[in-house]
Amino acid sequence: MARPPLDQVDLGLLGHPRELELLRTLSELPDVVAVAAAERAPHKVATWVRELADRFHGFYHDCYVMGDDISRQLTSARLWLVEAARVFAIGLDLLGVSAPESM
Repeated sequence: MARPPLDQVDLGLLGHPRELELLRTLSELPDVVAVAAAERAPHKVATWVRELADRFHGFYHDCYVMGDDISRQLTSARLWLVEAARVFAIGLDLLGVSAPESM
């Protein structure tokens, strides 16, 4: 299934605790980078990257993105959430670590 444009997706459907944890963690990136830069504390970015990986794992484990019992609308919202999690690569890049395109 192709992702519809973001402005056509009801992101309000993202209400599962795992989805909300992931969204909260994603929203913290600008503050984490600012604090890490101001304090010269790159470990704060490393900690955020680890937490994002943990939150994404929990989401992926508990929230099916596609399936017979998942509505198209929820699938679309979750596909955009997965896309948003790609900022993981920004955190890795800030740490000087490369991210593989595929495994």
